[in-house]
Amino acid sequence: MSSRSILALSVLCLAAAIILWSMAEPLQAADASTLFQCARQQWQRNQAAYSDYQCTMTSDRKVWHLNGELERHNVLVKRVYFKPPNMRREVFISGTMNDEPAQKKDFIFERLGLDNSLSVGDLELFRIGAEQQFAYEAPGIKTRAGEQFEVLKFRSLQPKKTELQQGRLFLDPDTCMLRRIEGEVINRLVQTNRMKFSMDFSQVRPDVWLPSQMTIEGVVKMVLMKRKTFTRNVFSDYRLDLGLSDELFD
Repeated sequence: MSSRSILALSVLCLAAAIILWSMAEPLQAADASTLFQCARQQWQRNQAAYSDYQCTMTSDRKVWHLNGELERHNVLVKRVYFKPPNMRREVFISGTMNDEPAQKKDFIFERLGLDNSLSVGDLELFRIGAEQQFAYEAPGIKTRAGEQFEVLKFRSLQPKKTELQQGRLFLDPDTCMLRRIEGEVINRLVQTNRMKFSMDFSQVRPDVWLPSQMTIEGVVKMVLMKRKTFTRNVFSDYRLDLGLSDELFD
């Protein structure tokens, strides 16, 4: 083969490689609006794939004085019942306070009838009209813990009205399924600064992804005292489509 033929073949190969490379990354070129719509559609399909569920939640809660001294370490085990879009009930099973057995009445959230988790059923990022409440940015593919994700950043345009303030969604690059959410949240049940939080999702059935772990941490201001808090909720033993009645959530 002549040198001219080799050069022509090389040019053709290079051109083909450029074309294939440009065709191989449609998701990375996706704009934020397209990515948001894809993620919301997948979330809605995910929610529609089951009628209800129950699971076990193990809640590890720590409270420190601002000087770093540990004040309380509570561990609770609860049964969680959930029915889309946002019917949720927690039932106390057992608990310890500073390694000593404790009852439901010993824990302030449970005594007041409040839960200590973010609701992910009616996720406000995916509600109708969310486009007017949040601004979105798509920085592209990012690697986290050895996996690649399409990242969608969000920021509240109405921070006094929304629970979520700002953060990132980690989406499956092939399906847009939500795999992780992290950012800042305001819990209006208590007077707080912005709290850092994260929530991971695991596949519990081929067509259903549900929370596997949630963490939330920050400084809580209640009356005249401030405390640093950290909570990790681990969700396990999922059972789906149980036919739970609405009366269970009254």
